[in-house]
Amino acid sequence: MGVQSGVVLLEMARGSSILQTRRALMEIRGLPFALLVSILGDVRRGGSAAVVRALVKAGVGPTGARELGARLEEEGALGRGAPRWMDEQALRKALGITGRLRLGPLRTADLSENSGALIQLSATCWRSAGSGVCVACGLLWEVQSADAPDEAAAVANANPRRAVIALGAADLTALRKAMKPHSLDARTWTEGAYGRPGARRIRSRPAAGCPCSANWGAANRIGKLEGSRMAGAALGRVGIATREATVRGRRGALPIVTLTWGAATLRLRKRGRPVVSGHFLAQVGVGASLEERRLTARAEAIERASSLLRVPDVCATPARALEQPFLPMSDWDLYTPEQYASPGFPYAPVTQDTPLDWVRATDAETGEQLLVPAAFTTSERLVGPRFLCASSNGVATHTSDDAALRSALLEVVERDALQLAWYRGQGARRLDMATLNIDEGVSRHFKGSGWTLHFSYLPGRADLHVIALIAEATGEGAFPKGGTLLAAAAAGDPAVAVHRALREMRMLTEAVALRRELPIDFEALRRPPVLENYWLIDSLLDITLLYLNPAMRSAVDLLLEGPPVELPRVRVPDTAGELVTRLRQHGLRTLVINLTLAAASPFRTCQALVLGTQPLAFCPSLLRLGSGLLPRRLPPRNPKPPTSPLKLRRGLLNPYLLPLA
Repeated sequence: MGVQSGVVLLEMARGSSILQTRRALMEIRGLPFALLVSILGDVRRGGSAAVVRALVKAGVGPTGARELGARLEEEGALGRGAPRWMDEQALRKALGITGRLRLGPLRTADLSENSGALIQLSATCWRSAGSGVCVACGLLWEVQSADAPDEAAAVANANPRRAVIALGAADLTALRKAMKPHSLDARTWTEGAYGRPGARRIRSRPAAGCPCSANWGAANRIGKLEGSRMAGAALGRVGIATREATVRGRRGALPIVTLTWGAATLRLRKRGRPVVSGHFLAQVGVGASLEERRLTARAEAIERASSLLRVPDVCATPARALEQPFLPMSDWDLYTPEQYASPGFPYAPVTQDTPLDWVRATDAETGEQLLVPAAFTTSERLVGPRFLCASSNGVATHTSDDAALRSALLEVVERDALQLAWYRGQGARRLDMATLNIDEGVSRHFKGSGWTLHFSYLPGRADLHVIALIAEATGEGAFPKGGTLLAAAAAGDPAVAVHRALREMRMLTEAVALRRELPIDFEALRRPPVLENYWLIDSLLDITLLYLNPAMRSAVDLLLEGPPVELPRVRVPDTAGELVTRLRQHGLRTLVINLTLAAASPFRTCQALVLGTQPLAFCPSLLRLGSGLLPRRLPPRNPKPPTSPLKLRRGLLNPYLLPLA
């Protein structure tokens, strides 16, 4: 068993190479490129055992050699036959190629040349892009379809020093026949497999993060599709790669729907090459039926993609040079001078002369339109700098604008109340479970899954009700006793907020139970946590795993202080219009950014900015303390694990991360 035909080896830097197989991109460090080519070229039919022997002979330790040999076999780098390595010059001579040639994944360097066809020889297949094909779309599909889009994007942005591909005599013969000029189409990709005669033509498919996709509109007729199928069709039209799976749940429970999807965006720059970014995200559906779970998982993907792919309306323009009304900088609620001056702080101050990107927003009450910084969104298509920590807080998707705005506003109120209570260390009250009227079947489900529930009440803006729900592991399930998860919800009716919090918590407990989809080191959950790296954390998964560690249990008691109180009975209207009016009566202005992608019709997505609430950040160090709503004194970066009972220093921020999951 030798090297598999089509495997590509790229030298990224001295001692660092990327091996592209049909399954993955593998990084290999510590071996010179020429030595690696020689070792893999001499494998012949010896398989991984021959690789291990050659690596040991070259000075690699036995353990490292065995690990690399096993991974090469696992990732499909080894196969039948004995092809030889060929570089670009040898391929041009053997195949008679005079135009553009790319070995391995497409790269941003390929986008700067707009004339002539492009021939690509990668590990998965060979293909030719005619002069009328959008190569940028092809690159974006490659990145987002990879198992690790962020790693694929790094390769696409790089400029490798050398590249070789493994091809045998039969592969070269088949390629010569298939790539005759008359057989290639200027308007399509022509694609084929190594060692097989013939090829097929594939029409270029617009990718979501490409400028050309702006003209890729929605289907004229949706038809009588149910919601989940409409959402699936919308994702396909948007142009992102998705993988959906249904996992068997607990006995008597609905299956768990998981949706993983890749998103790739192309950020154009005024000077130099464009930059590709890649993301890998996962959603778990929630609902009372299988179809509802599919719908919520797909709608969540549409919501996140709509924000990631939002193109700024005005690019790289200082506020001073804008010719349209814009949100004054005094309303941006940025960071304090102490935050900017702190070592390692990732953002720099901006002024009226800083070139920024802008998106249009609408005052939800007056209809006035004005520009706000595009950095307030999670868009990956910015040209100017990202000068603050952005999140998807206040982003919502629905089939109607009013319903989307209502969900967005309720989320803003919920996250605002959570942050004020958590970082101030006051305001939350434990709820008396006897006053909640929780369905017996729901309680039985959580108990059988190894969780006990605690509810907390937080007063929300505009007299709304916010419920925080803490699920504590009993030790009878997979997680150690004392590990916690946090979910929350806001509503005008407190009973509705309780129901929504339970719905969110069910999704969370089902998600963390997916051992194959969610890699969890259960041994680490039983060791004391190390908090020194959490002051700039930006991963919800890392925060979730931190609080599943019982050592963090006493920190959560901040939300469960005092004797239990009854659930309030007062209801207030919470339609979108009522929410906007009530927020204005409390001195809060609502701005709405339209994030809707035309291809995602009939789904509408918006982001609500409620000026005067606390913008969301994942960790204390990135809180925008310029809002004036939280203590301005910075907490220690590396706090020790919390003690019981937890006591916060007066006038100082809670040093522990808000346990969002």
